[in-house]
Amino acid sequence: MSQAFFISDTDAPAKQMIMVEALRLFSRKGLRETTIRDIATAAGYTNPALYKHFPSKDALALELFIACYREITRALDAAMSLHESFDLRLRALVRTYTASFDAYPDAVMFAGDHLSKFWSEVPRAMKRRTIITLIRELVELGENEGCMPPGTDIEVRVATIAGTLGQLTRLVYLGGMNGPTSKYNDDIENTLHRALT
Repeated sequence: MSQAFFISDTDAPAKQMIMVEALRLFSRKGLRETTIRDIATAAGYTNPALYKHFPSKDALALELFIACYREITRALDAAMSLHESFDLRLRALVRTYTASFDAYPDAVMFAGDHLSKFWSEVPRAMKRRTIITLIRELVELGENEGCMPPGTDIEVRVATIAGTLGQLTRLVYLGGMNGPTSKYNDDIENTLHRALT
């Protein structure tokens, strides 16, 4: 198994395998539909082995959600902060998001699909710097640079970017479009430019 960002070198092998299989099952089968037995069986362990590392299925899912969302946000922030202009930051956002999805599709889908369930339980510090915060800063930069005409609410522009990225990756994930997602980078950037500027 290659090391995924959501597991630690210090985690026991059983915990690592449980987390990998839980993420796969939660993303593909659904959180509610996935049982403890499903996770344990897929990981090659017993139910008690799972409970040794996590007090409940929800605790396991929350740990995975926090790890996935935090890493996606960290990767986007790091890539975007390397650039100063709207165009280059938009490019960094698109390319980093699609690269994250292509590397860990289950993690990106799980984080996006479970925001409403877990957001109230994430650490307060994590809520200060979010994917939406990064996109809002990008839109504000575009407005300050004069790239975007006045009159459109900033939140509509934020939703346009977030929605485009989210729906494209969902289409690839569900087989409605062929991957890898990164092959659409230029088309995504051009579409967002036309929609926003």
